[in-house]
Amino acid sequence: MPIKIKSKFVGQVQFSQSLNTVWRFLTSPQLASECTPGLTEWREISPRSEFHLSFLWETPAKTKLNFPTKLTWETLSPPEKLCFSAVTDPKTFGRIHLDGEMALIENKEAETTLEFTAVVQTTNPFINQLIKNVLPRQIDQFFKCVKSKLNAQI
Repeated sequence: MPIKIKSKFVGQVQFSQSLNTVWRFLTSPQLASECTPGLTEWREISPRSEFHLSFLWETPAKTKLNFPTKLTWETLSPPEKLCFSAVTDPKTFGRIHLDGEMALIENKEAETTLEFTAVVQTTNPFINQLIKNVLPRQIDQFFKCVKSKLNAQI
């Protein structure tokens, strides 16, 4: 049996918007997809719970890799908690499995803190290294875009 390699990413993001505003953005597939780096395609499989995504990532050697992915929203506890999992098609580079959680906390009337955790598992050492190099930048780009779009709504 192949050895599973785990990588864990945690962080916190501050928003100048209310808890409900941030929640609505993050749970709107159309809006969230506009901020998802490398996303080339998405479609709903089951309404507001399962999605087919396709990501295109570039390696340091400028090779482009396509990752067909099934995203499932496992737990939605509006407007405070979203748990999700994502699994890639194992025919591409072996299975990549991600378990994620976003928790939203309202600080003041119009400020929200989002705490996130993502645990990624793969059996492919090359893909694990790519994940460690690419995913932190993509997480940062995603939340910068979300903040920018939310600020533009004000």
